Amino acid sequence: MILANDPANTDLEHLNLISDPFGIHFNSVLRKQVLGESYEMGKLAVSGGGLIFRSPHTLFMKEVCNIPVKSPAVIVFQDEEGILIATTKYGKGTVFATVDPWLYNEYTDGRKLPAGYDNYAGGKELVRWILAQIVSK
Repeated sequence: MILANDPANTDLEHLNLISDPFGIHFNSVLRKQVLGESYEMGKLAVSGGGLIFRSPHTLFMKEVCNIPVKSPAVIVFQDEEGILIATTKYGKGTVFATVDPWLYNEYTDGRKLPAGYDNYAGGKELVRWILAQIVSK
């Protein structure tokens, strides 16, 4: 798992030394800048039916970069501001990359985000997917 962040809070230059061989590159741009409690600025409407997220979700990420991908990497989620989640197979392994450590406590415990956001439920699907990658080996 590669969990990046915005350029001011991540050493993208060195992170890309790790991620580029997998076809995943983190751009040094700032996206999803949320002002105050304007949470809708970081809202991600995940439709479901995808590789990782089988169910629809309303996720929240803020102050992130974006990631172009090259084969063999594939897009898991993108919106109008770019690709935010990607994955790839590498040898016998799997790489998951995203532009925000969106699974940390303040956005999963239901105390900070308004009702309707479900980072916790999205995180559960991600963990199930990760475990399936391990079990299928």
